[in-house]
Amino acid sequence: AILDFLEKGAQPTRTVHSILKKAGVLT
Repeated sequence: AILDFLEKGAQPTRTVHSILKKAGVLT
């Protein structure tokens, strides 16, 4: 759910993806 929100609500924010990758959320 959170990933869907971030991908749809914060698409232009690549920083979010970077943080998630560092957090290990995105593999």
